[in-house]
Amino acid sequence: MSLAQVKSFKYGDYEVCRSDLVQANAEKDGLDNEQTTGSFKSIEIDTHLRCGLDQPVDFPPIRRAIIPGDTIAIAVGRGIPSTAHVVNELIAAVADIGVIPQDDIVVVLPDDTSISTSAFGEVKTVIHDAQNRSGLAYLKASPAAEPIYINRCLFDADVVIPIISGDGATQSDVCPSFCDKQTIDRFNTLSQPEVRPFMDDVCDWLGVFWTIAVVAGPSQSIQHIFVGDRRKVARLASEAGKRIWNVSVEPAELIIATLESSDDQTWESALRSIVAADRACVDDGAIVLGTRISKTMPTDWLDGSGHRFAETLHDILQRRHVYLISNLPAEVAENCGFASIQSNEQLNRFVAKFRSVLVLRDAHKLNVHVISTSATAL
Repeated sequence: MSLAQVKSFKYGDYEVCRSDLVQANAEKDGLDNEQTTGSFKSIEIDTHLRCGLDQPVDFPPIRRAIIPGDTIAIAVGRGIPSTAHVVNELIAAVADIGVIPQDDIVVVLPDDTSISTSAFGEVKTVIHDAQNRSGLAYLKASPAAEPIYINRCLFDADVVIPIISGDGATQSDVCPSFCDKQTIDRFNTLSQPEVRPFMDDVCDWLGVFWTIAVVAGPSQSIQHIFVGDRRKVARLASEAGKRIWNVSVEPAELIIATLESSDDQTWESALRSIVAADRACVDDGAIVLGTRISKTMPTDWLDGSGHRFAETLHDILQRRHVYLISNLPAEVAENCGFASIQSNEQLNRFVAKFRSVLVLRDAHKLNVHVISTSATAL
């Protein structure tokens, strides 16, 4: 299937670029929206979550892990499809045990959430603020003697239930999502092998030993829900996510990488997308990153520091042109090192210059493998 047959691709929940804007010289294979939706229909959320809670992986059933009178904090990570549905079903399951939702449960959301605080009825909802010291509690000093603070609602709860993304790309766990800004900044500079141990240490210190992992597929579908021992669930979810998001592609002159969900409009996701797109791009090719990002990139990321991917981004920007579609003014995007595309018409004219184009939808989640024959991309 040629890219000219792709009916649309999204950058942000409400922004759709129709195929007639990118059909000019497209030669590479793509996967259209209808096929993606049809191949990745969501599982039945209520059934799979309840089953997981009744039969967790290497952990007692929820009815034995929670008792009436326990205070419960539900820590909702980033990148969870159908978030309100998943959380409300969990609240109902906890209520069945005898916990009173409006008295004993608090839902804690990440600071950049797009979820309404009214999505959970009468249940108390808190949006994390990494810079508000009154909303944080001292947890422990790191091995480097640096203080780690955690959201106070999580610290005070008898039971913390994290709901994390299992796609392997979204950093949605308790750490770093609900830590203080200084800890988040330090976390972002860790090397990849250091990331998981640091996350596990923080969860251990907080007393979080089980979790719920939601594995997303294309088009914001839910493919798996795992419940149980935190480390084993994280491994199972990561393996499932890799199977879903592995993609083999033939290199193209232009790579259009997109961030589709409103929760993914972050520089963390953007950096991952650019790295994935770079793998699929020919040596003298270009990248277009389609987003609705509205915040400027952190200053210390621009010089190749401040994030584990920043040095790689700095190298890519030195080697090839990267164009940004975003909510940022053109001059702000340019100060971040990107050329700016401000309209679909401008994108259309730009795409027409290339003989081969490949769209990588939700590129930050993809495990890209480059091959020399015809490829299929999400």
